[in-house]
Parts: sequence; structure tokens; C-alpha cells
Amino acid sequence: MINNENMPLNQTKTLAERLSEGRLPVGEALKYAMQLADSLRKLHDQGKAHGAVTPSNVALAANGVELLPAAAGSAGTITPYTAPEVAQGHTADERSDIFSLGAVLFEMLTGRRAFEGESRVALAANLANAPTPMSGSPLVDRLVGPCLTKNPGLRSPRMQRVMMELKMLSVAARRS
Repeated sequence: MINNENMPLNQTKTLAERLSEGRLPVGEALKYAMQLADSLRKLHDQGKAHGAVTPSNVALAANGVELLPAAAGSAGTITPYTAPEVAQGHTADERSDIFSLGAVLFEMLTGRRAFEGESRVALAANLANAPTPMSGSPLVDRLVGPCLTKNPGLRSPRMQRVMMELKMLSVAARRS
């Protein structure tokens, strides 16, 4: 396990690098998820969407999580975290960021990606059509399921709702 409190201030690691080491402990995953959700909420409050939330765009540093901008030239790139409507060519918005956050959170808590595909076409098809995977935990599924809903109109409409669910899951995790 990485202890970011002891990490030098100038040293960062991406969430992708951390996930390559395995599933995160629940407390660590929920802490990162809450910080990431708060960063996205602040962006959404400015009327903006990130549009490319992936573990590679999340830096872990001594002072917490930092959401990095999307890489130049990444527009139109389909990743396992891309919302189905974005994979189909629609513009990213708050709800697509919520989908991406849900996919990242699923991976942090389970150690596996919610959606895979051997090619760009297969991945896009899975994002649009594959059922939302189960994590094995009803509490996690209650949080992640609404984020990963295929229809953006049925997804959690605001990041504050996701943050409230994260807080409830954090309390439940501490009790068990």
C-alpha cells in the first residue's frame, strides 16, 4: 500500500500507476474518490466538463488527488472510462463525467475494469450495450450502478448526489 502522506511533495504517481499494483483498500479508494468527485463538482459548478476522466488523468500526491487535464489530442479517444454517449460522438457533460468517475471507482474497489474490449469497436459496443457489472458488494453497487447507467438521463444528475452516496459508503465501511 502506498502511503501518500509520506510521499515527498514534488513526487506524484498517477492513479493508473497505483492501480497497476492492485486493488486499493476501501478506505483509500473512498478517500481518493471523494477528492476526485469534489474536483469534478468544482469544475461542473463553473459550467465545464472534464470529458476524459481516467486513472491516467488523476495524480496522487502528498496533498491529495489532483485531476489532470485531458492529454492533447485525446478528443475522440475511447477508453474503458468513456461514457456511452461520448463514445457515440456526443459532447461530454456533467453526466458523462459521472459515468467516468463510476468506472474509475469500480476499478479502484474491485481491481478490475467495468468495461473491456479487444478493439476500439468492441470497447465502444461494450460501453453502450454490456450490462453494468456487479462488484460483489451491494453497498458498492448501490453507489457505482447509478453512475454507470447507459442512459445519461437516468444517471445521477449532479456530482453532489454521488458525493452524498460516497459519504454514506465511507460511514458503512468504517462500521464494518
